Amino acid sequence: MAKKRNELSLKQKVDLLKNSDGKTSRQLVEAYGVGRTRVENIPKRKPEIMEVFEDNGSSSRKWQ
Repeated sequence: MAKKRNELSLKQKVDLLKNSDGKTSRQLVEAYGVGRTRVENIPKRKPEIMEVFEDNGSSSRKWQ
């Protein structure tokens, strides 16, 4: 049986970006309950995530 994917809301992604300084991927995986690949891809998409966040405000909607 496959694991259920855990999605982060836009606000959670912004929080992860703000709190990621000095933390390892493993620490972030444990803190946010998502996979390592997802944690490592969020900083790569920072400009896109921040633009959507600024346009939409504090959205709790799940967004990829």
